[in-house]
Amino acid sequence: MTTPTNDLQQFFGIEKIPERDDAAELLTLLSEKIGDLLLHNPDKLVYIFYKMDIDENKMMHILKENMTKAPQLLAQLVFERQLQKIAYKKMFPQTPPNNADEAW
Repeated sequence: MTTPTNDLQQFFGIEKIPERDDAAELLTLLSEKIGDLLLHNPDKLVYIFYKMDIDENKMMHILKENMTKAPQLLAQLVFERQLQKIAYKKMFPQTPPNNADEAW
């Protein structure tokens, strides 16, 4: 099962996620990675956002309206989506199946 932390490591190549209370450092790392992808591989960035279930309309709005601040704003969008995933997992915890026959 993928986790929000795993998503950031897998999709953006962030090896070490900053401590929980250091959101500013994480946003800076994400901004740098997103800025690099915007310049050198925008198709990959769109693919990553699709896999992370980032709202395409919000992404396109940012790219059309704020290209100079796009990396920072997109990083904030990713950060907020990851926080949503964490909240959903807390609200709807999944218990592991009792036996292998119940697992799919």
